[in-house]
Amino acid sequence: MNTLQNSLTAVGMSAMLLAGSALAQDNYVDWAAAGKPDLAPVAASAPDAPLGGLTTFVDQASFDAATGGFAPETFDNGLTPPGAVATCNNTIDSTTTGPCFNAGDLIPGFSVTFLSNGGTGGLVALGGGFLGAAQTTTVVGANSFVDNTEITFSPAVTAAAFEGFGVAGDYLITALDSGGATIGSFTVTGAAVDGGVFAGFTSPVPVTTVVVDGVGGAGELIDNLQFGDPAVGPDLPPPPQVPTLSQFGLLLLAGLMLVVGVFAYRRFAA
Repeated sequence: MNTLQNSLTAVGMSAMLLAGSALAQDNYVDWAAAGKPDLAPVAASAPDAPLGGLTTFVDQASFDAATGGFAPETFDNGLTPPGAVATCNNTIDSTTTGPCFNAGDLIPGFSVTFLSNGGTGGLVALGGGFLGAAQTTTVVGANSFVDNTEITFSPAVTAAAFEGFGVAGDYLITALDSGGATIGSFTVTGAAVDGGVFAGFTSPVPVTTVVVDGVGGAGELIDNLQFGDPAVGPDLPPPPQVPTLSQFGLLLLAGLMLVVGVFAYRRFAA
């Protein structure tokens, strides 16, 4: 287990112990079955977050200005109706078929899974309004409150952003390279369980994985995921092909020019 996993496991176990005294349910499915009792944040703060080489952005407008913007994955093309909770495959991506998304429902280039910290495991999709009135669209992430949500990009990206739901407290966002080494991390703070908080960054090193740790003990769910490489411009049509003459064509053209020249000379001489 690497240093990041050790750190996240320690934070997750601490949050689980604190949350256990305040809430009997440790995941969204059981929480819904219990009638959705209050998800009060626990007294836990995010550990120090070494920013590393990451550049962070406080809102969508500043992220778009720096990167040019990317088409978001809203997770609204799936199978989960408003207000409902659905347990998903352990990994979801553009090729996933049921029970939360069918193949083609999600844009390609990413997958979402969970990083276990001793919870019940699995992923969920929560239809709009499940967490409260301010959650107007579908969100996805780890089912267990103490597990972490993990986003993997293929190919790697140098910019990513999303909205985080599920914690009235701190989220620790950590970016990893293709070898699993930490590029940097930062913290954002949500004000309400159903109110999304923006998290966006760029990186000089290509990012393969982003781990989202809801330190407040009430899960980490994502929406409006955006990612890409600002250095890569839009796809442009290939330039028109300029016809060129082969060696034989050039010889033929030279011969024609010689014939025309001789003919013109004879007419002038006459």
